[in-house]
Amino acid sequence: METLFVCNKREKYIANLQKHLSKENKKVKILQINGFKLYENEKDYKEIPPRGFSALLNKIPKLKVLSKIAHIKNILSKNEYENIVFFYNDWTIKYLLPSLLKSSKKLFFHIDSPSQFKGLKEAFKKANALIFSDPQTKEEFEKIYKREFLEKSFICRKGVEFKPVKTVKNEEKKGIYCDILAVKNIKEFVNSLDKNSFYIFPMLKESFERRKELKEILKESGLNYKISNSFLTEEENLSLIANSEFIIALTDPKYSQTIQHALYLKKICIIYENFTKFFDEKEFHFVTIKKLKELGKIRERIGEYEKYKNENAKNVYALFSFENIVKTCEKILEKR
Repeated sequence: METLFVCNKREKYIANLQKHLSKENKKVKILQINGFKLYENEKDYKEIPPRGFSALLNKIPKLKVLSKIAHIKNILSKNEYENIVFFYNDWTIKYLLPSLLKSSKKLFFHIDSPSQFKGLKEAFKKANALIFSDPQTKEEFEKIYKREFLEKSFICRKGVEFKPVKTVKNEEKKGIYCDILAVKNIKEFVNSLDKNSFYIFPMLKESFERRKELKEILKESGLNYKISNSFLTEEENLSLIANSEFIIALTDPKYSQTIQHALYLKKICIIYENFTKFFDEKEFHFVTIKKLKELGKIRERIGEYEKYKNENAKNVYALFSFENIVKTCEKILEKR
């Protein structure tokens, strides 16, 4: 029998998980709620638009959410699955619960944000397991529900594709790569940088407003820099990381893979101290900062971290590679 992943949007890590599970001869489909697409495999999908009563409700703006619930119920009623894994959790699930339990032998919820905790206690009780994307999210969950779901709570990391990283060429070192998505005060960040270095700003996932602000601040800064004016391909971005002196990665590793890629490429990473908790399951060595002003003298600290590059690369692969993530996922899906 098959496993069904249900998600609002078919995020890259969900698609990759399907691909890697399929390589282990597991039958996995993905139902993307946005646009109602059913992905049979990595590439092939079919659209399943609302019909009949669901389509009628969908034409009335105030009843669109009822249309969504009715349509999901209709899709689930046509198949029986070994496992259903929900990658989104909102209040509509409580109305889907009877259909979910009828259409699957086992039910799982994948949780990667505290916002997904609310109002779903009854659904969590019915689940075979709760799957958390990292230890911090699990810890936040337990603050609310204490030990109630402890025996059915497990961690399965969001996997990272390291295969493309292996093909990147290490050439000459061309500056300091800066991913600053978690920096709130861009001007303070720029003013904290050593003016004797060259900086590269890929601007990954940055909003138009933040891009504009950074460009204006950099123009007046006196720094030597390069800023990406267009969308970077994965290969281009990995090449920038590989050919940098070191990495300033002031970005949340839960939502960005910059740190994971940089560690695998044996780069020294400067990160916020509070983000080290995300990597607690293995021993990693980061240059950490609490305040942006510490960046001005960061070169004085990085030399002592050269000896940890190989260890970091080994540990990041062990913790985030799909080879290991799939094994963890399979064990969880076997829970009764």
